[in-house]
Amino acid sequence: MVNDWPALLKRASVQALSRPALAYKTKRLSLEQKDRQWLASGPPVSQGEILQFEARLGVEIPISLREFFETSNGFVYVNHLIDRIRSVEELSWENRDPELAWLADSLREQGNVTDIDDGKLVDCAANAARILRALQVTDFSGNSSVILLDPAAGALEWPALILSPEGMIQEFESFFHAVQYEVDRTYSLYG
Repeated sequence: MVNDWPALLKRASVQALSRPALAYKTKRLSLEQKDRQWLASGPPVSQGEILQFEARLGVEIPISLREFFETSNGFVYVNHLIDRIRSVEELSWENRDPELAWLADSLREQGNVTDIDDGKLVDCAANAARILRALQVTDFSGNSSVILLDPAAGALEWPALILSPEGMIQEFESFFHAVQYEVDRTYSLYG
């Protein structure tokens, strides 16, 4: 395994379960999940199930997503900005939150804008296209961000995009690195 998903997901689990403010998120967990401090939605996915999933998508999935599913079939909660990682059964090109299409349309209409943080020009139309072709791997709702995987590179690893509700995109080299960023950020904020 290239990425240490078990350690990262364990750390995310312990962080979430140690914060009383997240009781509403963790109340739906089984006693076993709470006792083990493991927020996996389901057991690891078999190689046969991964091959079926790839056949359904029509592409070979990126290494970091494969390794995630070899560790857990979904994940209940990452942090306050990234909610639930979807299971292999829930992922498809068609199973996308409607807000993503609306957000992509909104970005397309903006044209180019200047990023207020670094002053660089942002091509909103190109970002809209990335959103529409990407695989959505986490839930997306009003005030949460979403992680998308962009297959355009056609490589063994797809760039991961963290899309904010405002339409800003942060790019990471892989799904693992995007989740690691969110878990590290939560740890630095809440200890």
